[in-house]
Amino acid sequence: MNIEIFIEQKAKQLAFYANQLLAQKVPFSEVKIFVWDILEEWNKLDIDDSQLSDYEQVFWHLVYLLQCWPEEKLGDEPSYDISLNHCCDFLTYKTNKLPAKCIGVRP
Repeated sequence: MNIEIFIEQKAKQLAFYANQLLAQKVPFSEVKIFVWDILEEWNKLDIDDSQLSDYEQVFWHLVYLLQCWPEEKLGDEPSYDISLNHCCDFLTYKTNKLPAKCIGVRP
């Protein structure tokens, strides 16, 4: 599987999970497990040093938000929820406007 196909498939799933998390329909722990699964699968790919697309950059930024920020930020930190929403919208609808302060890098 190449990088573009991997990102395309996982981005849609990740956005779904993040939206479900925001709607309080899935526990934070389940989302964290999914993110770890993504990282494990990523490590199995043959990665090159190609330039990240905006889409991939937002994908990795969302991975960071879900993996590295504490669960307590959810619902209590409006900027966190807004960041999650903007990333999900970008990945789901492929809008042309990058989310604010989006710095996504490959692991």
